[in-house]
Amino acid sequence: TVHFYKDKYLIISKGANESIGAALADKNNQLILSQYSEEWATQGQRVLAYAYRIVKVLPEPFSYTSVEKDLILAGI
Repeated sequence: TVHFYKDKYLIISKGANESIGAALADKNNQLILSQYSEEWATQGQRVLAYAYRIVKVLPEPFSYTSVEKDLILAGI
């Protein structure tokens, strides 16, 4: 989702660890997310990840694929 906040846009993404992990800016967080997700999945737990990004302007034309990249991991 995209929210206008303090003269900027807050982009929040929620989804499967594989899709969110692929969109993260920090490769170390990708590894951490993958490790926890695999461990929890072996215990039968469903794993969802949350990530965000703040931008000054939205691209034109707008598409979610254009803004859901270089995300910051918020939690799993």
